[in-house]
Amino acid sequence: MLVFEPEAPVPAVWRPARLFGPSAQGVPLTGPFNVHGAGPVVGRGGRTIKRDVFRLLSVGAADRYWDLALPARDLALVRAALSDANSA
Repeated sequence: MLVFEPEAPVPAVWRPARLFGPSAQGVPLTGPFNVHGAGPVVGRGGRTIKRDVFRLLSVGAADRYWDLALPARDLALVRAALSDANSA
């Protein structure tokens, strides 16, 4: 789960999703962010993801590189949130 809170000290956090109970400890995404192009979901996890619904967005952060499988309909929203996080 990718959580954006523009007013928080860390505006972007990835949290492993849980069906029951509280969510797991979050991993902060430290900007600045460099968003690369979106492409098809490939790799080890690609077999379990609906490739017609999800796209793989590559994001460079200050401390690591992320490949995020996102619903295709949310790509513009995530790009805008990461852009806003850069300007915070």
